Amino acid sequence: MFMCLFTDLDTPSVLGSVCFIFLVIAMWPLMVCCFFLHGDPPAVVFLLLLLISGLFWAGVVDLFFVLRKRYVA
Repeated sequence: MFMCLFTDLDTPSVLGSVCFIFLVIAMWPLMVCCFFLHGDPPAVVFLLLLLISGLFWAGVVDLFFVLRKRYVA
C-alpha cells in the first residue's frame, strides 16, 4: 500500500510504476476530472468520483461472477 501512495514519479521503481498504473486505472473517473479541470476537484466532487469509481469496479467484478456462473456451471 505504501508503494502505491508514495511512488516517486521522477525516478520510479518497477513496482512503483506498476502500482501507479494500477491506481490510475482504478481511479479513472477522478483522472478524467483532473485532466479537464487542470487540477484537483473540490472535496465533494472528489468523494463523488471515488464513489462512482468504486461502484464501477464493483459492477465489473459482479459481471465477472455472473458470466463465470453462466459458463462454468
